[in-house]
Amino acid sequence: KNKKETIIMDKAIKLKVEGMNCNHCSNNVQKAIESFPQITNIIVDLPSGIASFEGEIDAELVIRKIKEFGYNASLL
Repeated sequence: KNKKETIIMDKAIKLKVEGMNCNHCSNNVQKAIESFPQITNIIVDLPSGIASFEGEIDAELVIRKIKEFGYNASLL
């Protein structure tokens, strides 16, 4: 297998999540991100609307999953 060169080590991926306005919302976003087993160090900060995590994953996949839960997300 070829290893992709897009692996980011020790650098969190940060997403701006729109539509999170309560703890229930941030829990849903947390669940969406947790659905990927390769993701670690998940932090969903409700006041700032920022979700961050680490892992070898294409951020677009995570954004799509968050959208399935009803929120818009974009890379910071």
